[in-house]
Amino acid sequence: MFEDEAVTGPDSALDGEQPVQYSATIEGLDEDPDIREIARAVANVFTLQDRGAPSVAGLERRAEQDIELILRVLTAEAYYDATVEARVVPDGADRQRVIFDVETGPLYRIGEVRIDLVEEGENKPEQAALVAASKLEAGTPARGEAIVEAEAAVVVYLQRNGFPDADFVDRKAVAQKDDATLDVTSTFNSGPFVTFGNLDIDPESSLEPDYIRGLIPWKEGETYNQKKVDEFQSSLKSTGLFDTVSIRPAETAGSEPDGSKRDLALKVENGKQRSVGGSLRYDTDQGPGVRLFWRHRNLFGEAEDFRAEADASLDEQKLTFGITRPRSPSARWTSSESLTLRRLDDDAFEEESATVRKGLDQKRGAGWTIGGSIEASASLVETDFSDDTAYLLGLPLYVKRDRTNDPLDATRGYRFVLNAGPYVGLNNGEFIQFGVIGGGGSVYFPLIGENRLVLAMRTQVTSIPSRNLDDIPVNQRLFAGGGASVRGYEFQSISPTNNANDLTGGRFLNENSIEFRLRLGESFGVVAFADTGLVEEEPFPSFAEKLNVGVGGGFRYYSPVGPIRFDLAFPLDRRNGDNIFEFYISLGQSF
Repeated sequence: MFEDEAVTGPDSALDGEQPVQYSATIEGLDEDPDIREIARAVANVFTLQDRGAPSVAGLERRAEQDIELILRVLTAEAYYDATVEARVVPDGADRQRVIFDVETGPLYRIGEVRIDLVEEGENKPEQAALVAASKLEAGTPARGEAIVEAEAAVVVYLQRNGFPDADFVDRKAVAQKDDATLDVTSTFNSGPFVTFGNLDIDPESSLEPDYIRGLIPWKEGETYNQKKVDEFQSSLKSTGLFDTVSIRPAETAGSEPDGSKRDLALKVENGKQRSVGGSLRYDTDQGPGVRLFWRHRNLFGEAEDFRAEADASLDEQKLTFGITRPRSPSARWTSSESLTLRRLDDDAFEEESATVRKGLDQKRGAGWTIGGSIEASASLVETDFSDDTAYLLGLPLYVKRDRTNDPLDATRGYRFVLNAGPYVGLNNGEFIQFGVIGGGGSVYFPLIGENRLVLAMRTQVTSIPSRNLDDIPVNQRLFAGGGASVRGYEFQSISPTNNANDLTGGRFLNENSIEFRLRLGESFGVVAFADTGLVEEEPFPSFAEKLNVGVGGGFRYYSPVGPIRFDLAFPLDRRNGDNIFEFYISLGQSF
């Protein structure tokens, strides 16, 4: 079509020569802009346009070579009769213009669909079932990608219905020009029909064989289903106890003489079962703090996750021992037990307490979790206005949902929790009863890019219904303030007071936060925030107490283990005793 011209390299200008500048366009695809953009993305005339061409003849050759590429795009989009011509015309004194003239022809649609299997057998699937599995319907555009996806769907169908060795062999597509349809015949090698046999478990597995067998979603003799094998493999990986998990046909023959029952072999590479770790923090109120933990993720061989943790600052020391047991008491539930010992000495009260907890929770899918626990606690609490010796038994229940993209540093989505529970017990020998009802959540909006600028907002509302405030031990009452509450105010310093100006705690709490998070590159960021907090003596908002507002900003370092935050906050309308500012350093976002 065009004259050829010798050049020194692949489409490159001769030394000392100026490249030919040009523009380019595709005509005939105005009604198919998506296809036009795909064609522009694959054609060298467009991808190399900024470099120019070595000569006019070289530009003509480049355009001619692109004809085949554009035809491939049109064929993949079901335009099997398309034609493409290329022209290079002057476009001013020193420029050229490349024009591709496209005639798409008719859009071909699927005609007859047929699925052929190489092997015959008693359990061969019906033709109608195979065509239905392909989801390739007559009358739909005969795009190449749709046909390939349909063939992959047939392989999946076969592998989930007793033919684990199924694979695609060949395709015959015949275009019917009289009605612009494409008849497709796809051939597959189904392999033999098999059922599940025995599972040979790797003796090196750190999980007990009986626990592993409890995860198997099939029964021996059941029709082989690759989906169930994949689910079983995912279940084992999700325990976090293995570096690798593979499930393959066993080297020994199946238990049936004809090999129709397939034995499988589970091979694993154990991961680390034990770990230690910790973190440091600092704030101007409570001073330095440290958290240390020791963890065993498979304590007794059934994925029991045991954790011992010590958390200490100048005002508070806490020791916690906890264990979670998946698939306990049944496959869909997880049970947990914990013991927490706590000592606290701050402006609100002094506390020494022990709490034991037995809980159950269940993940329901789509981010939902439901759960509850039985809690028993004993505490000694001293304040400037009373001393409490309390023994409590509670039954808190909750439902929560998490639809965020990252549990540690969310930039999109939302999460919330609703909780309620009754408590009964003795306080200084007198019978008491009260309830706790609450809810809270946070939401995250990416304003620029995926995480360049994020708007994060949080709210929390809690109420403690009771006959009067004295029915509630002081350490069970509500306080606000601190790095995880209302920044700019000391820990638990937001509270109703008595006539002696002692912090008494309350029965209604509301906290709100708004934070703008700006990321500066991969490792750094800055934030601006405002927090509000209100605690009332009554179990409902009476607006008798003042709304406390803290504002400030901070710096973030995004480390491999999570964001490290440095926040500086100022209380608005300072009260007597409030510092000019509070400074916080800790691991993780504020919410």
